Amino acid sequence: MLNGPQVWILDRLQIYHGWPVIKTDAYISILEERGPDYFEKSGFESFYFIRQSEIMPIKSAERLTSAGAGFETQLIGRGAGFVSLADGKGKEVFRAYHWSGGF
Repeated sequence: MLNGPQVWILDRLQIYHGWPVIKTDAYISILEERGPDYFEKSGFESFYFIRQSEIMPIKSAERLTSAGAGFETQLIGRGAGFVSLADGKGKEVFRAYHWSGGF
């Protein structure tokens, strides 16, 4: 597994179905370098952003950046909704956003 908490189904989709998974920092960097429509021109139609909640433990806090929080703020500002994923106690552990087309 990669650093930090992971959703097993996401790892499975990446491994068995070839879903490309990149860090938020890299996604933002690519958009800045290659243009906001780069992924659409490359054939991507659907996008997911999964953000861990504050209650999730972090393996390496020193590797954590503010990119995820900033990106989530932008998504919310654009009216994006999310699905809340809870643990067995009903506490939110992840928020999953989905959108089609450009960001």
